[in-house]
Amino acid sequence: MIKKMAIYFKSDKCVKCYACVIACKLVHNYPPHPISPPVAEPEGVSLLRLYEYSSHVGDDNLGFHLQLVTCMHCDDAPCIEECSELAIYKDLEYGVTLTDKEKCIGCEICFDVCPINAPCYDENGKIALCDMCIDRLKAGKKTSCQSVCPAEAIFVGTAEEIRALKDNGLKKESIL
Repeated sequence: MIKKMAIYFKSDKCVKCYACVIACKLVHNYPPHPISPPVAEPEGVSLLRLYEYSSHVGDDNLGFHLQLVTCMHCDDAPCIEECSELAIYKDLEYGVTLTDKEKCIGCEICFDVCPINAPCYDENGKIALCDMCIDRLKAGKKTSCQSVCPAEAIFVGTAEEIRALKDNGLKKESIL
């Protein structure tokens, strides 16, 4: 039985610290390479990307409108369907889209067919894709991005768990 997992992002809670991005890089062995100010987002392969699409100054506060972009682990993932090398597949227990770098030939068709352009490519031109910290999930742990978020803006869980959070009045969220 598939225990389909999803990432729930509460953009109104995010403080734009990039701890999630750096934790993801570290757990997947991608160097974080922070950039000098004024840009604080780490460079290099990012399986998890945080985009600011607007900001505003209000009554003594600053607000960001942010979007977290990572693999959506689609049920009918076009990347899986189009990969001629069978380098992309599903974990049958959690419904997570996974990759096999040994099979990847770096053709980037997966990037072309992905509705949100989630796939990245490592320094060898091989696919790099969010695996939702599958080993951590299977060990009963939180994903690296969720575990380090100081604002608790990221939650990874089943549809039922996410629905329960939404029913508790959380706003400005996106489900990935």
